[in-house]
Amino acid sequence: MGTDTIAAIATAMTSSGIGIVRISGDEAVSITDRIFEMKNQKKLEDMPTHTIHYGHIHDGDEVIDEVMVVLMREPKSYTREDTVEIDCHGGVYVMKRILETVIKYGARPAEPGEFTKRAFLNGRIDLSQAESVIDVINSKNEFALKSSLSQLSGSVSEKIKEIRGTVLHEIAFIESALDDPEHISLDGYPQELLEVVEKESKEISELLKTADDGRMIQEGIKTVILGKPNAGKSSLLNYLVGEDRAIVTEIAGTTRDILEEYISLNGITLRVIDTAGIRDTEDVVEKIGVGKARQMAEDADLILYVVDSSMPLDENDQEIMELGIEYLSTVMIFSFGLLAQVFFERLLTSTGRTIFSMTSQLTGAITNIILDPILIFGLLGAPKMGVTGAAVATVIGQCVAALVAGFCNHRYNHDVKLKFHGFRLDFHIIGTIYAVGIPTIIMQSIGSVMTYCMNRILIEFSSTATAVFGVYFKLQSFFFMPVFGLNNGITPIIAYNYGAGQRKRMLKTIKLSMLVAFCLTFIGFLCFEGIPQILLGMFNASDELLTIGVPALRIIGIHYLIAWFCIVSGTVFQALGKAFFSMIVSIMRQLFVLIPAAYILAKLGGLHVVWWSFPIAEVISLMVSSFFLVRINRTIISRVPEGKF
Repeated sequence: MGTDTIAAIATAMTSSGIGIVRISGDEAVSITDRIFEMKNQKKLEDMPTHTIHYGHIHDGDEVIDEVMVVLMREPKSYTREDTVEIDCHGGVYVMKRILETVIKYGARPAEPGEFTKRAFLNGRIDLSQAESVIDVINSKNEFALKSSLSQLSGSVSEKIKEIRGTVLHEIAFIESALDDPEHISLDGYPQELLEVVEKESKEISELLKTADDGRMIQEGIKTVILGKPNAGKSSLLNYLVGEDRAIVTEIAGTTRDILEEYISLNGITLRVIDTAGIRDTEDVVEKIGVGKARQMAEDADLILYVVDSSMPLDENDQEIMELGIEYLSTVMIFSFGLLAQVFFERLLTSTGRTIFSMTSQLTGAITNIILDPILIFGLLGAPKMGVTGAAVATVIGQCVAALVAGFCNHRYNHDVKLKFHGFRLDFHIIGTIYAVGIPTIIMQSIGSVMTYCMNRILIEFSSTATAVFGVYFKLQSFFFMPVFGLNNGITPIIAYNYGAGQRKRMLKTIKLSMLVAFCLTFIGFLCFEGIPQILLGMFNASDELLTIGVPALRIIGIHYLIAWFCIVSGTVFQALGKAFFSMIVSIMRQLFVLIPAAYILAKLGGLHVVWWSFPIAEVISLMVSSFFLVRINRTIISRVPEGKF
């Protein structure tokens, strides 16, 4: 089928060393022969394909430029049509003049993307490869270029062809079997077909999953800078870009429109968007900017939430934190699942059936993990709920864990029988429960108070100092969790043997748990002292964080040599019904020693000595815990019969 001949400038419209005018179509060669005079006076029409020739482009008697002409005959060209490329000097006027001449002698201007369109229509490339051409041209980083080249080479289309071939094969087999049932049997085929369909469906799902990743690689990760006015959003954008792109003033509300820039971080492109500060305003223009900021936040791949740490949070932060409020409100309103889960799991733990307690927790956690992406992103036909979806997934996970724990109690926990017939409140029992539980509640609250006070002390030095404190807490959890798990295991053992009059077993359990706890915390001590750089490196620590954090961890790590004793002692107090002692130790350590010591050391010696407040507090905790443990041994443990060992 004949096609008209098109022409266009194939290089950028700017001054450069070389410019290219491309011609494609049935008359590409003949048009070129009308305006191209070869040095040897031969005709381009007589030349073989994929050759290059020297000569001049002329319009009548006027010589326009000295050029090299590349001849590519169909079908071995980009468009699978006769194609000629005129390599001329890269001046804008020269290229336009040659293009005008080509059009004058029979070609027409090509539409945007028409060369690639012809390549697609002529079967040289498929649709996915056609799309990748512009992606290669517009690639903003190495990953985008590699992805586009891979697609251009047929990685996606080959996978699609493979899936299509499999489907067509099965369709052909079914039609053949229907036409000739005597010779082709379908026995057992439905199961085989189901396996094939499931395999290909999985392949298609994997391809679809990569679509969004590919978009972010090509277009850049949509990164929205969000915060209230004058929080430093525009300053952050200028810093990331490396120049003053956004206007920065002390006047709140300076940024009113969307400002967008592309930056590259380690080969990954970020499409950074500066937005208007979110606040309630009566200014019409600023109100429009705030609306755009909210819209951008909803569609963002990544949000950078900027807060001015020198100012307390106010009502303008409320809307920015709305997503967090959505999550917490959902979780708290439907907290009955968590209540039931904790209730049934504690029954299992108290009767020594910790394996079932662990099973219910794992079941709930796995349920939460599976439902999170489904409800957040609206997968598998579920509604797209965003942050609320994460909260719903959490609630469902808690309810599932509660059901599993309840079933385990009913089926396997024969020590406790739950019967609600004739149930009535016994305030004496409730009082006894709270007498044991209130100290634990207070102890949990004290930790939050201590964290807040320490952050207030450390922020006076720098935000990096507070970051070090946060990193320490995460690392502490890592090393202390095995000890806390040990405590959960020994609590029912000590309590059971106390009630059974088995003093020797109690003492053996306490001694063994202290030995194991010491070994576990000693590992933490060695890590804090020997490899603090590696520990901090897990959090992509900056040079400033390493400078502050390394000596801080080594000083704080000293308290690991003492903490094991205090932790196990607190467990003994609670197991023997003396949770009040644990509360006193916790209050004394965190509120009466740690915080005041940190404040005084900060004022007297600066940041580098603040961290000594942790070992000091632990020494005081050791002294108080030892006092209470000796008292409990004299008043409770020593009076328990030795029993049979």
